[in-house]
Amino acid sequence: MIKINFNHYQATINELGAQVTSLYDQQNEHEYVWQGNPEYWRYQAPILFPFVGRLKDDEYIYQGKAYQQTQHGFAREKEFTATKPAENKGVFELISDPDTLKVYPFKFKLVVIYSLDEQGLHIEYQVTNTASQETLLFALGAHPGFNVNLENFDDMQVRVTPNKTYQQIPLDGPYNNYEHQKKIDLTEPLRVSHDLFNNDAIILDLDNQPVELTLSRSNDNHGVKVNINDAPFVGIWSPYPKKAPFICIEPWWGIADNLNSDNQLEHKMAINRLAAGDTWQNGFLIEPF
Repeated sequence: MIKINFNHYQATINELGAQVTSLYDQQNEHEYVWQGNPEYWRYQAPILFPFVGRLKDDEYIYQGKAYQQTQHGFAREKEFTATKPAENKGVFELISDPDTLKVYPFKFKLVVIYSLDEQGLHIEYQVTNTASQETLLFALGAHPGFNVNLENFDDMQVRVTPNKTYQQIPLDGPYNNYEHQKKIDLTEPLRVSHDLFNNDAIILDLDNQPVELTLSRSNDNHGVKVNINDAPFVGIWSPYPKKAPFICIEPWWGIADNLNSDNQLEHKMAINRLAAGDTWQNGFLIEPF
């Protein structure tokens, strides 16, 4: 485990999956990150790479060869190499190896940088195509879970700024049904209930525009703001029908396969393309209050 500190906040990151396991306010003794319980969900804040969501039939085809891959890719199960260059900063690195190449035939380096400052916890992703010629095809997503008092679950709300009407991408089973988007009015906060997630995640089409999602109770002074500058999608999720004491706010640079996917990786919706030698970077901010 790597611990980073700034003022009275401490973040803990596990080398397994480079997953945040704690964001703790030592002054107010308040834990913001879901602490994990396999009865509900065994993860806490996994990194989704090289896929976000599920592939149709858990399979994709690239250059005529079929590959099997489970939901959200393999990074969340991989050991990252960690360094701590400063008291408030941790750097985690995952490099393609013979095992990853068997299920994902691309050479890559994934770097995840966590840093704490007066704004909160910054998470930065860097994906480098380490191949000599081949274009890298990938998706990446974040999946942090935030603690919610189960007794007060129905008092929670998510305020999306800008406050406006967004396009919502429905799911048909585990696959996106982009062709049947609907409008969701977020001029007022989204009231949370367990039934809200009876068809899995609420997925907003952000069109890569900056947004801020604030998770809180209307009458509480504790919550989190998730600031996203440049992501095509965000998911809001909690398990259903289980009644779990957490809610995830998930910036995504990718999405589950479309309902009508032909499994061809080069046709996959919202896939990112990165030329040999190039680096893609993006990220978001978790601001506790």
